[in-house]
Amino acid sequence: MSKLAFYLKNNSRRILRSPSVGYVLKNIPYSLRPGIARSYIRETKRLEKLDNMTKSDLTKWRLSETKEIASYAFQYSDFYRCLYRANGLSLDSIQKLHDVRSLPIVTKGMLQSASFNSVKCQNTKTSLRVNTGGTSGTPLSFSISSNQLGVEWANLHFFFKRWGLKWNTTRICFVGQVNLRSDLEYDVIRDAYFINTYKNISQQIESLLEIFHRNPNQAFILHGYPSLVYEVVNELNHGYEIEVLRERICGVLLCSEFAPLHIRNEISATLGSSCFCFYGHSERACIAQETEENSYIYEASSSYGLTESVEDELVATSFHNVAFPFIRYNTGDRIRAFSDSNTTIIDCFAFDEGRASDFVLDLDKNKIQLTALIFGRHHKIFEDIYSLQVLQEEPGLISLYIVPKSHQVNSELIDKLDFKNVGLGFTLYALSQPVLTDSGKLKIKLDEAPSGAIFIGKRV
Repeated sequence: MSKLAFYLKNNSRRILRSPSVGYVLKNIPYSLRPGIARSYIRETKRLEKLDNMTKSDLTKWRLSETKEIASYAFQYSDFYRCLYRANGLSLDSIQKLHDVRSLPIVTKGMLQSASFNSVKCQNTKTSLRVNTGGTSGTPLSFSISSNQLGVEWANLHFFFKRWGLKWNTTRICFVGQVNLRSDLEYDVIRDAYFINTYKNISQQIESLLEIFHRNPNQAFILHGYPSLVYEVVNELNHGYEIEVLRERICGVLLCSEFAPLHIRNEISATLGSSCFCFYGHSERACIAQETEENSYIYEASSSYGLTESVEDELVATSFHNVAFPFIRYNTGDRIRAFSDSNTTIIDCFAFDEGRASDFVLDLDKNKIQLTALIFGRHHKIFEDIYSLQVLQEEPGLISLYIVPKSHQVNSELIDKLDFKNVGLGFTLYALSQPVLTDSGKLKIKLDEAPSGAIFIGKRV
């Protein structure tokens, strides 16, 4: 992917905002689109090949891909080279797929403690620095390589085909976008409408209905966090004319949060559409689709990477990110594995613990989902902290508790939090350690103020 593609990805809503332009561009196959065509074509061919591969050949292919990315990381990443040498590892000893267990597992804590440049592969020419949103409370800064967008779209379109959805259907998104200039914006590159989810529910519904009135004959896919979609759907059941929605919404994509069955059932019953769930790992080490509607069993893409279950946690290896490798990376997600072998390698899994949907209240007592407020905004402060937790004691004000990477903290950290367009003031505190539950888990929303917090500053 070229620098132009990176630029368009980050600025498409600012420079290209006309749905009429999008109507023309949406029908151009991704295999012909500048910047991503090559990686999209390559990944599409890989997916088709693997879909028809025998189990024996698939095992050999996975072994080859894993050894290739591990060898690459050893050659170009200081972090992986030192890690493998410290463990006395010889990549030549990996002769069978189950031998990948000799590769040490990498945790988010290890990558947080290492310098960014020590993990990044030094020969990378074009990459994009990003961060996870920290919905688990532990953010991470990393980079993605130039092929990543084409690879992701190829996998999503592969899922669409299995679900019976058309790849060029316009999406209406309920996510945590921060840089919207109005209640409703259209993104030409993504062929998607983005609704400002920081507005109250009635304003969000007005924006949704406006889209349908602007485009009287067009079908749409709703795409977003289950909690946000559910809030809108629940309100639609109270006095709104929804027949036009039922006729023209052909599917609902739910992501980034666990979607309880009662939420899925109400969304499906109200809109007359099936709900499809997929797991898109923030660090892009694994992507998986739900095998059957409401099954809660996910099948991982073998072309995207290698998935394992180690002590009931999802461990993933990305085959594509050569800028910042994730090799046997512990995602921290608790799973139940579905495998007919005695190895750690798995094809399918279910989550033991879904990502909960917590919220805070703004000044007008509107719900602001933390998935959107934290995960969706990718705050710059994530590069400077190990963890972030939230406490609210009154509407419109929140307290943020961080564990900084540096012992010296100052008020400049406040400028790295982006809460514009949200009716929230905040106070920032530093902790030496995060607040953990009795079972040792980090919970992003706190029930009470922790002791020993150091005041950094506030913004109201």
